[in-house]
Amino acid sequence: MTEDHLSGHGWAASDGSGPVERTRRLTGPLGAIVRWVSIGLTLYIMLYVGTLFDVAGIQLYGRHRPLAYAGVLFLLFMKFPATRKSSRDHVPWYDFLLAAAGVVASLYSFASWDKWAVGVGLPTPFEQALGVALVLVTLEGSRRILGIAFTIVGLAFVVYPIVGPYLPGILATRPYTLSGLVQFFYLAGGGSGIFGSAMEIFTSTG
Repeated sequence: MTEDHLSGHGWAASDGSGPVERTRRLTGPLGAIVRWVSIGLTLYIMLYVGTLFDVAGIQLYGRHRPLAYAGVLFLLFMKFPATRKSSRDHVPWYDFLLAAAGVVASLYSFASWDKWAVGVGLPTPFEQALGVALVLVTLEGSRRILGIAFTIVGLAFVVYPIVGPYLPGILATRPYTLSGLVQFFYLAGGGSGIFGSAMEIFTSTG
């Protein structure tokens, strides 16, 4: 996952003046940090895919996902502005906040992975807050990268369990609590949730 992976193509300008650069061109200390995180993340994934960590006796399967995702979210919110009209030469405060929320939630999952692998209990209020934050950050990140249509589909999967008990007929579902949803989307790992099997594929390919 390099800066080139995150650069994408230009947006079409509404005034017909030509494409608008999708990503920021950062300079100075922040630009250097972004470049080094990008290089470090690329090298880390190469080492992981090459099983060199396994050879060294470092078991990262599963917990690798939130660690790599933390780097991806940081790069995403540093490089991709919220809208076409957003500045391309500096990062606004809210993107630092979104990046921080995503990184903290992901690293907490990385640190807690072994405990969660043994058994997941009811999430604490702090874990509920992290889970909600990571879902929202993920949806916003998908909007910036993939567009609003993809985000609406993702949002539908999040909202459906909440409104399901109030829907008629075969559309109805059993009620879910916030704790239950956080368990599935954030704490579950394994084959489901944000850090499920799909994340293993996403964070293991170039």
